[in-house]
Amino acid sequence: MLLAEAVGVPMLLVIIYRIMVIRSYRLYYDDIGVWAYSGILPWKKGVSGVKWRDMDEATFEPGFWSWLFKSYSIRIGH
Repeated sequence: MLLAEAVGVPMLLVIIYRIMVIRSYRLYYDDIGVWAYSGILPWKKGVSGVKWRDMDEATFEPGFWSWLFKSYSIRIGH
């Protein structure tokens, strides 16, 4: 029983952390470009993005699972 707890608790913490990271993603745009903000820990927070002048194309892939969970994969190329 002790071994199960020693393995189960850290695995549960990792799963909770990953869910929180996924939920921390925010996609937004402004006059300069399209940006993605993410991170929950202070040393992991950050912004990355693409400027409008560098953007080539933006695509997404519709599908049943994307529609069901309302989470589309977006690709912005430059």
